[in-house]
Amino acid sequence: MEPWFIQRFSQGIEEGFARKIKEMLDIKNNDGYFCCPVSMTPSINIRLHEIMGCTYIDVRRRLFLGSKALELMISGFDQFNADKAHTGSCFDLASDSTDFVHKARDIIISDIKNPPSLTELSRMVGVNRTTLSQGFSKVYGVTIFDFLRKFRLEESRRLLQAGNRSVTQVAFEVGYAQQRTFSREFKRYFGNTPSHYLV
Repeated sequence: MEPWFIQRFSQGIEEGFARKIKEMLDIKNNDGYFCCPVSMTPSINIRLHEIMGCTYIDVRRRLFLGSKALELMISGFDQFNADKAHTGSCFDLASDSTDFVHKARDIIISDIKNPPSLTELSRMVGVNRTTLSQGFSKVYGVTIFDFLRKFRLEESRRLLQAGNRSVTQVAFEVGYAQQRTFSREFKRYFGNTPSHYLV
């Protein structure tokens, strides 16, 4: 990150935090960029995976990557904000208590056509429904249902671009019972119809 970019965001914010940013920016770096180590957190891990897995190819790619870069900045700066602990969510997962969330995700994506219900999934990972729902939203930033829907649509686009399946076949493979519902959600998510991605 270039120092001028960070300075833009340090104006008009809490004095102590702004001072901390200024101290960090005063550290000289030969390549002209500001670098500061931070601890890996679930939030940072998710953003990095989203960046590495970006499939956009036009101006949407720049917008997507730019927004994720800003999210990374926020996650990193949170570690320097001493007041964060007083303003964060009361449901704060410890780093060693998220295993059940990642296990739930793995179960979901292993069979997106016939995923377990929330009750079944919570039993499979050993927590109650409320803990699973809150934990999943905390780690991944979306509900379990929204995560599944997004994953299905992303996978459907990959299958369509492979070029050896029809729209109806792809809709069925990712768990949609009706092509009409699939096509409507696909267009709402990507801005184009499924047939647009057929090779």
